[in-house]
Amino acid sequence: MYCVIAVITVLIIFTVHNLMITIPQVQVGTYVDSKSSEHEYGQQINTKMDEYDQSHISPTEQEATNNITNGDINSIVNSESASEDNEESISINSSSSTTAMPESKEITATATATTPEIQIQTTTRTPETAPKRKWAYAYLIGGCSSQTPKYHAYIYNAIVVSRRMKEYGSKADIIVMIQMWGKSDETALPQEDVDMLEDAGVKIVYIPKLAPYMQEVFYTLMLEKFRILTLTDYSRVLYMDGDVIPTCNLDYLFDLSEPEDGIEPLLKENLIIGWKGEPASGGFFMFRPDMDDWAVMQQIIRDREEEILTMEYPWWNATIGWGHQIELPDFWDAPSSKGNEWTWYGAFADQGLLYYWPKYVKQSVTIINYNKARNWSSRNGTAYLEKEMTSIFDSYSCKDSGKPSPYRDFIHFTGEPKPWTSICESHRDRAGMSEWLKTIKEYEEEKQITLNSDHVCKKSINPVVVGFPTYIHMYNNTIKKQAHNWEQYVTTESDE
Repeated sequence: MYCVIAVITVLIIFTVHNLMITIPQVQVGTYVDSKSSEHEYGQQINTKMDEYDQSHISPTEQEATNNITNGDINSIVNSESASEDNEESISINSSSSTTAMPESKEITATATATTPEIQIQTTTRTPETAPKRKWAYAYLIGGCSSQTPKYHAYIYNAIVVSRRMKEYGSKADIIVMIQMWGKSDETALPQEDVDMLEDAGVKIVYIPKLAPYMQEVFYTLMLEKFRILTLTDYSRVLYMDGDVIPTCNLDYLFDLSEPEDGIEPLLKENLIIGWKGEPASGGFFMFRPDMDDWAVMQQIIRDREEEILTMEYPWWNATIGWGHQIELPDFWDAPSSKGNEWTWYGAFADQGLLYYWPKYVKQSVTIINYNKARNWSSRNGTAYLEKEMTSIFDSYSCKDSGKPSPYRDFIHFTGEPKPWTSICESHRDRAGMSEWLKTIKEYEEEKQITLNSDHVCKKSINPVVVGFPTYIHMYNNTIKKQAHNWEQYVTTESDE
């Protein structure tokens, strides 16, 4: 069985008609933007982040993806063989696009948007029924099939995380969202795997299988991570990619967002972080679950996909992105880049939707950019920069390093090698790998078992390919969904 982290049970897609929220403007609070100092600051941060994560998406692969000509498209979108016979690298790497910003000035003006009205249904949860201070960390493992057992690498990682978080004193649950491979007739993990996860205290949530006609590619699976919105038994869920490992107790992010009664929350109910050149990292974010919000997000995806069918390659408008034109003085920024166009890595996929939804639709989010945290809220129906804070998390960290928290409190093993490959072979040690292997060995000794190294070491044909999202896969699967009345999941046994 092989799984792709994307890094998130029955799909509910329905049209919502009640409360009307219009997104015509962005109001920005007052702070100073210095072009020269931001550039120098960004370069320093990028150097530190490179020390933290030395793996990047291959420039050759990225260039090949972005520079496909219209003449190449027909042969690519009509062929699935290349997408189903190769190895998936299981990583979300970073590339950046920098846009020059204005000289230093005070920002107090508003910025217009081109977004149409979005229909949003009011929440069905009341203060009496909504869970309080019940938290979870969630992982996603997708495309699972007994034909390829390499998904066990991410099962092992969940076990490591569960054990370590207990040692750190975390009170949150650990959840793995499992999506079985759509071209397989299997509906659940083998009992041996279920027993292993449950014994480690990891909860399993199955999500719908993709229909056999869908390509199980990175673009599609990355959008599944937003299913943490459906985990309504919890008041906050922090999603992490399957190759992310906390190195400290991260419960402080929950606690600062949802403190005890009588304490003013420091963070908003939703939280995203910038990563290298992206203002929102799809590998680490926190949402307040709500089924109505899930329905709204599905409608946003549907509207975007219908728009794709009216466009030419690359089927993406970098000016309005997912539905909002970012105009000065509003802008996005990341640890090493900034701009006002939707041009960062993954903007057309999960990392664009992740920035758009909580900031411009939900209008309630804390955005962390290295040592700064900005709280965005709603004022008169518009997104408004309420507060900017600096270095507010460091006192909660268990570590003392050159990076601010929460960046220093987890490791994201993008690229290769992954920590579990140390089971198979000797190679350069990345920070945290030896601790990961030590935890696995302790687990084996405690349970008096030996984990099957073939599950993570042996090469095999995997059902999913390409460790980064592509325009072609986005377009391909949109065409397939439209041809099947916009249904992409297995809905009956006959679909298996």
